[in-house]
Amino acid sequence: ITAIFHGRRDVPQVCLTYDDMWDEAVSLKIAEAFAEKDIKVTFFPAGLGIRANINTPTAGHENLYQRIYELGHEFGCHTYSHIDITDLTARDLGDSQIQTWIEVMNDALGFEYQPVALRPPMGIVTNALFDAAYETDLPIVLWSADMRDSFCAPDQCEAELSWRFGVLLKNGEIFLQHTTEGSLAVINQQLELLDEMKLSTVLLSEMLAVLNGEIEVTPEAVAEVEVTPEVTPGAGESTP
Repeated sequence: ITAIFHGRRDVPQVCLTYDDMWDEAVSLKIAEAFAEKDIKVTFFPAGLGIRANINTPTAGHENLYQRIYELGHEFGCHTYSHIDITDLTARDLGDSQIQTWIEVMNDALGFEYQPVALRPPMGIVTNALFDAAYETDLPIVLWSADMRDSFCAPDQCEAELSWRFGVLLKNGEIFLQHTTEGSLAVINQQLELLDEMKLSTVLLSEMLAVLNGEIEVTPEAVAEVEVTPEVTPGAGESTP
């Protein structure tokens, strides 16, 4: 098992992923915004958030995960507790962080669900994580394009995220995003840029299937599109 950072670079597709899902209202709005465009994305919720939605959902967001699933989206495991896993053993990871996540997701959906992938919080990868992933038969998927949507200033977030998306956009990218107001606000700009560059947005499961040769595709060249930055990153900030 190796960690996967991106899809095939010769195939004009990208994958949009959203981590954590702490904000139930924003999570649902993001899921609905893409569904309205007949686009599917991949969410990596933390198990504690799933449990909170089962036990004490915010008003109007009952059965959140079932509703998002029915919109056509999919879920990956972001561990149950969303903690630093550096010192956890493979057994700890498998039992308390992965299997417990699967069990709470099953409760939320009402049926047995196999997560599309495993993504550790903060991208921390250890030998124990590889062992746990092997035991649970889950690919470890990180990202190749970090939108840094948790760090932008509120009054500049939409413009900055639009700029960053255009800079990072190319074949095979796996975008790391979070369920934030900024990421919600920039969806239309992202879709416009994807259309300009003739890139399709696919579920992570589809990107992995293409990467593994389970789905045959015909590689295509993608035209270069000049993107004019609307804002520059803040001092001391760098893009991945």
